[in-house]
Amino acid sequence: MTPHTVPLSPSSDFSPGLTALLRWSCAALFFGRAWQHLRWDAPFRSLLWSQDTMEGVVHQWLGLDWQTYATSPVIAAGIARLIQGFGMFYVLCGVAALLLTPARRWARALLFLGSVALTFLSYCYYRDKLYRLGEFGEYATQFTLPLLFVWWVGGTFSRNALLNAFRVALALTFACHGLYAVGFYPTPGEWITMTTTLTGLSDADAFRFVRAAGVLDFVVAGLIFAPMRGIALPALVYTACWGLATALARSASFVRWENFSDSTTQWLHETVIRLPHATVPLVLFFALRSGIDRVAPAPAPASVPPRPFAPASPSA
Repeated sequence: MTPHTVPLSPSSDFSPGLTALLRWSCAALFFGRAWQHLRWDAPFRSLLWSQDTMEGVVHQWLGLDWQTYATSPVIAAGIARLIQGFGMFYVLCGVAALLLTPARRWARALLFLGSVALTFLSYCYYRDKLYRLGEFGEYATQFTLPLLFVWWVGGTFSRNALLNAFRVALALTFACHGLYAVGFYPTPGEWITMTTTLTGLSDADAFRFVRAAGVLDFVVAGLIFAPMRGIALPALVYTACWGLATALARSASFVRWENFSDSTTQWLHETVIRLPHATVPLVLFFALRSGIDRVAPAPAPASVPPRPFAPASPSA
């Protein structure tokens, strides 16, 4: 009987549809961030214009005092070009996500660097939002997605390790989102605006709705780790639906028909970069429902006992 073998490569373990969903999610994330950097802005100045952090570096490497550096139009223009340079780099990363195969090392390298760049962006947001760790953690799904997608395509790690890494990133995103929703951090005003615009609730009821959603964020962040699929799968369905709703809410609330072009360029990318918050739970849902995480590893091939030594017959 031929021994049962289970390949470790995710490209063979999971359906092509799941790989395509991750591929387009990763590309959309990079193209959305590219549009943000090329057309709008990024919070690099929270680091580059931080006197406490950068004054020594500026004096040692540029030979400038802080006042000269902070007020220089040349430095300001350089920071703007740096942000646009990151935008062009994100375009290349988006292309790499669409073309990634195990044989294309250049695409793997670009996506790895893209993951590093998204982590740096998340760190800048963390500084910009008064050093709230929840701000950094909320981007976990985004800055880990390119790296996890490379591992997904290349089969670098076992499927269980890969699925668990996705779950950790997703749980961080939703739990940290919940910190804002329940009021541990100040709840963003635009969340209340989106809720009242889309539901017709009063401001007071919108606050209560957001608070309840925040509690559910914490609940599902834990339930997606449940060993019983009857618990984990419904939790993943909820995270996918809520992730999609919060992504679409940006465009649905702030894109206006009377100012469609300008409002679309300002808000559409805010939806696009959040699509992984819906697609990653979907990938986890279908992967776990298929039972891939419960397939036993391939047994070691049976050893064959050595043949007994037979002395050669004497020649005639």
